[in-house]
Amino acid sequence: MKRKEVHIVGVIIPSRWDDDGNPLAVAVASADEIVELTGDVETISTLIGLLHSRIEISGTERMSKGKKTLVVSDYQLKKPVHRREHFLYEGEIK
Repeated sequence: MKRKEVHIVGVIIPSRWDDDGNPLAVAVASADEIVELTGDVETISTLIGLLHSRIEISGTERMSKGKKTLVVSDYQLKKPVHRREHFLYEGEIK
């Protein structure tokens, strides 16, 4: 598979835990996929600290052990999306 630069907007979620339940690895969950994130130790440690945050991530996509992964090159926190913005109809919410 050719490596390609991608940009994903989603939420940081844990993807692997130690025996005590502490996150060891993270993924980004977007509207249509979950992608495991890799990168240098400092970047991944920072992303673990941002669990459940909405984020835009850039990096190089690659396949590893049959899974799509993203080698993180840059990321930016995004404003949270409020529940109201998820409704697919117009009208007042009561």
